[in-house]
Amino acid sequence: MIRQSLDPGSAYADVAIHGDGQINLQFRAVAGGKTNDTLSNQHGSTRLRIERKRNQFRASVGEHGGMLVPVSPVTVVMRDPVYLGIGVCPHANAVEQVGV
Repeated sequence: MIRQSLDPGSAYADVAIHGDGQINLQFRAVAGGKTNDTLSNQHGSTRLRIERKRNQFRASVGEHGGMLVPVSPVTVVMRDPVYLGIGVCPHANAVEQVGV
């Protein structure tokens, strides 16, 4: 995950693998805006990568030892410095989240 700030509504981009194996490049283009995503045609991959070049974010997915397949890039305007991290979310209110 790459975020402009630690504010809850911050602009961000991340690559996520969901519990059903679906992989998305998710992003919020402007602070306080709606989260959007682009869907990867890969499913259940074990390798995820996100890259930032200026304001363009690219994700790639694949299997260990195999080729990485790009996901459609997105544009999110961010100025340096930015925050990098790993996000974890169970998508279930009854599940307690543990810090990573």
